[in-house]
Amino acid sequence: MVFEPTDPSIFYVNYTDTAGDTNIARYRVSSGDPNKADPNSRQLVLFVEQPYSNHNAGDLAFGPDGHLYIPLGDGGDGGDPQDRAQNLNELLGKMLRIHVTGVPTYTIPSDKPYANDTAPNTRAEIWSVGLRNPWRFSFDRVTNEIYIGDVGQGAREEIDLLPNNTPAQNFGWDCYEGNLDFELTGCAPKTTYVFPIFDYGRTDGRAVTGGFVYRGSLYPNMVGHYILADYASGNFWDLVRNEQGQWISKKHGVLTGHPSTFGEDADGELYVADLSGDVYRVQDTTVVTPTSTATLSPTVPP
Repeated sequence: MVFEPTDPSIFYVNYTDTAGDTNIARYRVSSGDPNKADPNSRQLVLFVEQPYSNHNAGDLAFGPDGHLYIPLGDGGDGGDPQDRAQNLNELLGKMLRIHVTGVPTYTIPSDKPYANDTAPNTRAEIWSVGLRNPWRFSFDRVTNEIYIGDVGQGAREEIDLLPNNTPAQNFGWDCYEGNLDFELTGCAPKTTYVFPIFDYGRTDGRAVTGGFVYRGSLYPNMVGHYILADYASGNFWDLVRNEQGQWISKKHGVLTGHPSTFGEDADGELYVADLSGDVYRVQDTTVVTPTSTATLSPTVPP
């Protein structure tokens, strides 16, 4: 759920209906209770039919440009059997970017990267391609870069980086899984694709949960570090760029349970929710070391 930047009484949700299809819908906050939605205010913005029951993804966020970004999985089954993630006629397996404020459903921003390729069936909503099952993405509130946690097939989990205002990126699925070859038949040259800034194998986890870059003030050592986790193993990592622009990763302690999503508050402090419903605050317990060691402690009600 995300609120409209120009009108906090309007919010958008990405949900799967009883038939298993993806719905992007607009709601208004209830006039009688700001913590509830008005169920009668629902407006369907975008509907995407899902061919299988898995890889539906389920996230959305407004970018600094005011447009709504929506990552979608490849439609499911295994190995993307219909090659949807690389097919510009399909919304599945893509990062979408649409304009929703002040219009009944949505319009396409003028700087659409694929709409002028002369192919009549190319979907103009597409911003980037080649995703398998993007489970959580976020904007760095300082650099405006997009970080995407993309769940792998059977070998690698990955974090992809989309620079600010950089359209038409191809993250490689199903030609590549992480940094490994997957199915190269009909694929473009390797230099065509954007490879992950971080990937890991099955000894460390089985389902990545994308997080956020820490931009809070409580833990200075963590500033600029991207925090992520694995839903299955409970492992946590932080990623940070060194002076040469290389990504350095550090693995941290395990959260017992299933870290399913991250969030940040208005001050840039980070939180992680377990599938059970428990919410934890991400903290740094180091004092003098320059590289953060992120640990977790439950939030305590006042």
